[in-house]
Amino acid sequence: MVWGAGNKGKIIAKTLIKKNVPFEWICDNPNKIGRDIYGKLMQPFSFLKTIKNPQSIITVANKTAQKEINSYLKTMHAINNKDYFFFC
Repeated sequence: MVWGAGNKGKIIAKTLIKKNVPFEWICDNPNKIGRDIYGKLMQPFSFLKTIKNPQSIITVANKTAQKEINSYLKTMHAINNKDYFFFC
């Protein structure tokens, strides 16, 4: 799972695509949700709940958003640096 559709998210996505690594792409930007970017459909972050044992690369740089993401993932009992990683 790649979380974030900004420049860093796009770099990670391009790299994974180039290396043929399958992933799902999520964000909370309503202008990007549902769009096809690099052949991947951008999903809302709630899509994460549909994945069994997800591992997420989070590319969101905004500190407030990072805190919100961290809180959201904790409600899913996800563990930082095990189930999700911040690359910002």
